[in-house]
Amino acid sequence: MLNDAGGYGQGEEGEREAPADAEQTFQKLQKWCKLDFNSKGQVRWRTDAREDFDFEAGEQLTEDDKSILKDAKRPIVIFNRVGPVIDSVAGQEVGNRQEVQYLPRSEGDVKVNEILTAAAKWFRQQCDAEDEESDAFRDMVVCGMGWTETLLDYEDNPEGDPKIERRDPLEMVWDSGASKRNLKDMRRVFHIRRGVPLDEAKALCPGDPDRPFEDCDYHASWVDSVGEKDEDKPHENNNRFYDKGDTNNGEDGDEGVTLVRAQWWERVPVYLVADPTNPDNILTLDKDDFEQLSAKAKLAGGALRFTKSTRKVYRQAYLGSRTRPKKVFRLRSRLPVMPRDEGSGALVE
Repeated sequence: MLNDAGGYGQGEEGEREAPADAEQTFQKLQKWCKLDFNSKGQVRWRTDAREDFDFEAGEQLTEDDKSILKDAKRPIVIFNRVGPVIDSVAGQEVGNRQEVQYLPRSEGDVKVNEILTAAAKWFRQQCDAEDEESDAFRDMVVCGMGWTETLLDYEDNPEGDPKIERRDPLEMVWDSGASKRNLKDMRRVFHIRRGVPLDEAKALCPGDPDRPFEDCDYHASWVDSVGEKDEDKPHENNNRFYDKGDTNNGEDGDEGVTLVRAQWWERVPVYLVADPTNPDNILTLDKDDFEQLSAKAKLAGGALRFTKSTRKVYRQAYLGSRTRPKKVFRLRSRLPVMPRDEGSGALVE
């Protein structure tokens, strides 16, 4: 499940300098994406998942099998016994949906938890969360993976519309080193989205008005080289149910670019400092803020009481085909799972 670190819609925006190590950041993310995509487990899963979706849709014969039947002038008859079973299990989930409810753990929390429960119910009703989660549950029953994303969409409402959306499992690339259930211990996740309209890609990553990106900069062509080892084909190329640029009628669909959205977290050093003005308050400062406060304390003839620690910072980047290390980009970050110092939405290579 994507940890709601941003979506493809409008988000919080701010003008900041792109990180000086943009090239290094891109190389790291590109390496991670290729490593995870080509991992033995995910290559095997994608192969099996495509076959699973074919079986669920009634496409249970290969083209070779169909050719043999045609040559023998025999009818192609398929008895789909998988689809009804999937429908039955998915129907059980629809008929027994879970509700989000906050329960009080101490006296005096009843009223607060009732408000939280009502807010969660309103949030889910605004975005048809139950239907999206049911679609993701069906994906999980079919192929073993179901993905949803929770975000705020600012395109239609400047205050942000809550959304919970189902994501295509075959578009997701997750940390190959994760071993816990539900990938709770993963450090990174990638969303490879093909066929994104160029104008939408430009809206996501407008870049510097003085040095705008070229159209080809928005296409992550390097993703096409991230092929499966056994078939040497890029993502989704051998499953007609997921070929979004193929209309299956001999005509090409609308051309678009490939964008890769990366989300990951890093450990950064922080300082836990006793507030000089209120010793009962503990300040969490990064290195720069700590040095500034320490210098002020020395000028005042005092010293800071502190301890050094680390915390997680969640980051996000849209990956294209080129790097502009010194460009101004738009910050996009939403609903952080934990407090973060900054997010990144730069189009980096």
